[in-house]
Amino acid sequence: MDKKHQLSLTLKIGFIVFALIGILAAESFRSLYYYTLQSNLWLIFVQAIFLFDEIRVIRHRESYIKRWHRLLKFVSVIAVTLTMLVFGIILAPVLPLDVTFSVTSVTLHFIAPILALVDFFVFDNDLKVKKRELIYAYLPALFYFLFVMTFIQLGIKFSTEQTLVPYFFLNYETLGWFTITSNGIGVFYWIVILLLLVTGIAFGLRSLLGVFHKIKPHKAQ
Repeated sequence: MDKKHQLSLTLKIGFIVFALIGILAAESFRSLYYYTLQSNLWLIFVQAIFLFDEIRVIRHRESYIKRWHRLLKFVSVIAVTLTMLVFGIILAPVLPLDVTFSVTSVTLHFIAPILALVDFFVFDNDLKVKKRELIYAYLPALFYFLFVMTFIQLGIKFSTEQTLVPYFFLNYETLGWFTITSNGIGVFYWIVILLLLVTGIAFGLRSLLGVFHKIKPHKAQ
């Protein structure tokens, strides 16, 4: 086995292991209601597909990965990158240190996303993402928003604290939808900010793909 395959296996297995550690270390089953755990679960599934394909290539020199698999990976990597940035920029400053540096937070918000990003840029840097395909990047976040709103309507509480919403910026009872008060900006404005962040991540990763491909071209398997 050459070094390229060794690195590929290490990064993919590393992501899956750390993501699973973070998920299993979560406080309760209700933690699965959070975007962080859901986005990492999605990427575990995607990385498992690529991991099995890598093993297949090593053994049989044959790959079943299609372009749509790689687009799915692109979207999933954007999702975990969003968790890393939102946690680091918005949530970590207002959370207790024991939460910020818990096993779940460190593995799912930092270690696993970084491993996923490195793997993506090293082994998928020749992926050409069309501008119209960037719309797919919004699907995980929009799906999660509908998921949260559905749970609220059903009266299902989030987390062990039985809160109305999983994240403070989605609490329309406190913040309102379109208001700007001493409590903060409304949920609508938070959604706009998050969608702008997704847009920035999507365009940023797309641009970096070209940069990494020029620095270290990689022929798709």
